[in-house]
Amino acid sequence: ESCGAREMTRVIFDCDDVLLDWNGAFLTWLKGRGFNPDPAGPKDWDLSNWIRCKEHEAKDLIERFNRSDRFEFIPARPGAKSAVWALHNAGHKISVLTSCGTTTRITEGRWRNLYREFARDSAGPPWNPSTVTMIPLGASKERSLYEMCDRYHPSNLVFVEDNLKHAMT
Repeated sequence: ESCGAREMTRVIFDCDDVLLDWNGAFLTWLKGRGFNPDPAGPKDWDLSNWIRCKEHEAKDLIERFNRSDRFEFIPARPGAKSAVWALHNAGHKISVLTSCGTTTRITEGRWRNLYREFARDSAGPPWNPSTVTMIPLGASKERSLYEMCDRYHPSNLVFVEDNLKHAMT
């Protein structure tokens, strides 16, 4: 075993409500369409109770939002940019794993949004994550995480996630 350089950690970030304030942007979008969600905020991943609609209607609204022009302009969560850049500057590899959808409009919008929100404020190279993996809306992240564990030793992986079901994966 070498005492030389240690392999840096690959940090895999969920995107929505970890890196980007999806919930806040979705709330603004909903209000612009006449919805008045519960001011206490969502209580679980089924947003129908929060929006005050049926489950299939909530899913349809989420899909419509993710296909909308607004999806590309979601602001970064407070502290996310500085955390990502601190990890990046320390030599860690940054990846994003998101279940936002896989249509061209969604994937291109997500790339532009991440690039814009996480660009450096000063001179220097822009943020360039090692990988951004986008899977279908609501899909399990298990297979993508398994593939990442196959490519990198699990002791060098950290997964930052706000959905307990995905985190347990």
